[in-house]
Amino acid sequence: MAQEFTQENVVARVEKIISVQVGSDTALSPETHLQDDLGMDSLELVELGIALGNEFSIKLPDADVHRCATLSDIVQLVQSAESEEKVKSV
Repeated sequence: MAQEFTQENVVARVEKIISVQVGSDTALSPETHLQDDLGMDSLELVELGIALGNEFSIKLPDADVHRCATLSDIVQLVQSAESEEKVKSV
């Protein structure tokens, strides 16, 4: 069934998706900058939004993903979107 959306769970899942996407085992921290540190371009950010949407069964608008600069921003976006999905399903 649905996995728990704890902070640690979300961070671990987001880190795994980003690591696979950028093809790197670079250690990630909340301050890791998606474009400056990982070299993600605009298309990769769109792909990241799709991958995260699929992983967490949420919708992440491209514009929202593009506003995220760091890993921490992405985690907050996922948690916010998950909360909104939970409210909609009630």
